[in-house]
Amino acid sequence: DTWEFDGSNWTNVATATAPLSRSNQGMAYDAGRQRIVMFGGWRNDQSGDNVLNDTWEYDGITWNQVATITNPARRAGARLVYAPALGKIVMFGGLSSDSSLLQDTWLYDGGNWIQISTQHAPLPRWDYQLTYDPVRQRVVLFGGLTSGTESLVSLGDTWEFDGIDW
Repeated sequence: DTWEFDGSNWTNVATATAPLSRSNQGMAYDAGRQRIVMFGGWRNDQSGDNVLNDTWEYDGITWNQVATITNPARRAGARLVYAPALGKIVMFGGLSSDSSLLQDTWLYDGGNWIQISTQHAPLPRWDYQLTYDPVRQRVVLFGGLTSGTESLVSLGDTWEFDGIDW
């Protein structure tokens, strides 16, 4: 389902096309291109082909799948945020289709995903929070879950990405 909120009410919007149902996908509003961008997530369970790596955009009328040359690996629990200073969507980490945690940084420009090699990076994680600080022009990442020796460990650390390094 696609739902829109006008500040007071939610409305179910019928669209000509739509992505597969999923959970734990990453989504962000790309203000530069005026589109909602969605990546990944999982269907049914958290393994194999049920973990997705598709990119979709919603323009306020319909969903369109974007065929990119480069795709990040299948993942769920990764977050997306639009960074106006970069003019791109930023994505970090997530939970892969083999249940390993990822530690990669990706930028999406509306046509392709580009992996960024950084000198520093947060620990591998998923299910964290990601936002943009417009005053300091930094992507801010907080918390999430990482692997412990026998179970997941909650993190309480804060990281900043300036478009080049964490």
